[in-house]
Amino acid sequence: MAAPAAAARGLVVSFHPLATDAGVQMLNQNGNAFDAFVAATLAEYVVNEGGTSPAGSLGALIYDAKTRTSQYLDAEFNGVGDSNGGWDARKAWTAADPEAGKAVLVPGAIAGLEALSKRYGRKSFTEALQPAIALAKNGFAVQGFYRASLVASDDFLKRSPYASHTFYPNGRAVPSGQVLRQPDLAAFLEGLARDGAAYMYSGQWADACVAAVRAQGGRLTKQDLSAYRPEWREPWTIQYRGFDVRSASGRAFGSLWGLVALKTLEHTNIRKVGHPSTSADALELMVRTTRETLAEPWLFDYRQLDQPALVRSRLTSAATQPIYDRVAAKLRGSRAAYAGSHSYQIIVVDTEGNAVTGTNTHESLAWGSGTFVQGVSLNTAGRIPWATRPGERQLSPFSIHLAFKDSKLRAASGAFAGSLLEGEFQFLVNIMDYGLSAADTVGRPRFGTFPYDPAAALTSSIGAKLAAAAPNWLDARVSSDIVQTLKKRGLNFEQKPSASGWVDTAMGSVVVIDPTGVPEGANTSWADISGPPGSVRTVPGVTAR
Repeated sequence: MAAPAAAARGLVVSFHPLATDAGVQMLNQNGNAFDAFVAATLAEYVVNEGGTSPAGSLGALIYDAKTRTSQYLDAEFNGVGDSNGGWDARKAWTAADPEAGKAVLVPGAIAGLEALSKRYGRKSFTEALQPAIALAKNGFAVQGFYRASLVASDDFLKRSPYASHTFYPNGRAVPSGQVLRQPDLAAFLEGLARDGAAYMYSGQWADACVAAVRAQGGRLTKQDLSAYRPEWREPWTIQYRGFDVRSASGRAFGSLWGLVALKTLEHTNIRKVGHPSTSADALELMVRTTRETLAEPWLFDYRQLDQPALVRSRLTSAATQPIYDRVAAKLRGSRAAYAGSHSYQIIVVDTEGNAVTGTNTHESLAWGSGTFVQGVSLNTAGRIPWATRPGERQLSPFSIHLAFKDSKLRAASGAFAGSLLEGEFQFLVNIMDYGLSAADTVGRPRFGTFPYDPAAALTSSIGAKLAAAAPNWLDARVSSDIVQTLKKRGLNFEQKPSASGWVDTAMGSVVVIDPTGVPEGANTSWADISGPPGSVRTVPGVTAR
């Protein structure tokens, strides 16, 4: 993780130093937190290792200090309008499938970033694009994780003329240290700077995207793209141990899941049994809370998520008491994932007290299908069987939260990767129950998700599909004594890396603001999760009112 460095007007937390630089540049040019977030996210699209794309989705939870209000920006994917245009989740997906294009969903990220810039930014969307354009034009030095991602993806990326030319000169992945330039992507970003998001949704890029998708058997239309609109929503809110916790809303089941898990945990005092990284009882309590919350099928049913009154009625102590009763019945008992995508989490706080925490992703494996349109990798997120209606907003796993105490913003957080639900829940508990700093919150050992069949689970009840003895991922730093104790109670853990090299306990970013208004930012590091190092820029003494 890069050491904190000076920024004149706030704090920026992201996963790439160059993306952080873009955010800092906006702050130093008299931009606000929202300008910095937009610029950092756009830069992330240029320098990321295939894990996100302008053709992806976006969710951002914002706090406007002037009005003291919060809003959730929903720029999640839409499905294509054709009732026969979705990917058949019953069959395995391959890029060579004649209908592979059906896995491409309607992207929302660029429309969302433009909407955020126009509603809350001080700088123009065109100005916020400039750092990303410069990075794509002038290039950046490839680092080890980027090259490793290229090597791991060369079997399908080399089939793309664009990717082969850009990423594999002389037939080999760009070596570490070499400058990578992406002129096609720069031209795309310049199109956005000139025409706004319309360039992507109704202009030249839209035509090229539809042609590429339909050539692969997809049924995306230009109408699907031009009809896309980001949506502003009121956050879901709960009270938790004296904190006012706000989350992404709408069909963002991941954030809502975190609120339900917190309200379930509130029925007991976890601090009395220690911290989950050092106490078998506390770890069991946390794991069983996550499992029993996952067993609530309504959280994954868009028809119920679309009913605000129903959702609010289930965010109460009374509604979560039966969940905790199931947890308590299994504590010390003898009983017992969604394979998430790569993504990135960015948080910005400025000196005026504005804050934004948001996730950008393409909900696909690295570089999606290996199909590029003007340097932009297309998503294959349609492989995830969210079971929503054609043309509608997809369900979203985004897990993004803001926490307030005594009417003051005290924390912002968000998680990603396959264990994003479990990871974000642990971040929030570390902050609000244990009072940990941002660095300690992300640095403490965590547990992660466990395997299940997403194709079956996401169309019915996830809880009903859990394997009784399925092991959760667990940080290797947790002692074997704790692991053996919980094995006797029916909980199993896996502390060794998977074939892909992951011990997936989630990645994410956290900002904690002390009672005097001084923010501290941190994100998960390479050592914790085998992901890219994070980057935090701040100034000692910056006040977030």
